[in-house]
Amino acid sequence: MTTNQPCRCCDGAQPADACERAEPSGPDASTNYDADPAAIAWARAKLQRSVDRLHDFERQAIEKGAPERVERWRRTAKWIEWQILGTGEGCVITPFDPRLPQVEAMRSHARTVSTAGDAQ
Repeated sequence: MTTNQPCRCCDGAQPADACERAEPSGPDASTNYDADPAAIAWARAKLQRSVDRLHDFERQAIEKGAPERVERWRRTAKWIEWQILGTGEGCVITPFDPRLPQVEAMRSHARTVSTAGDAQ
């Protein structure tokens, strides 16, 4: 499937899908950070501070008797926890899931095995 998006490395001379020098994108285009437990932990800590702040805003809204704000802060915090941080359990791997380095190692191994099989 061609996206018809211009290639950034070729100054738009050809579609990005057709450029051999274009960086990979999409679900298989992992970065070194995906395999780095320290990078994942750092990002999770930053996001967790934001979630904690949202819960503090929620508590303040409860104290002020503002139910619409309570719901807003609660939903935002829960969305970050559910969609971005994850729990580290279950079948869903979120962008900052603590299991991501192990998943990335499995993906890398699968690509290696697949490439080795193609060479035979």
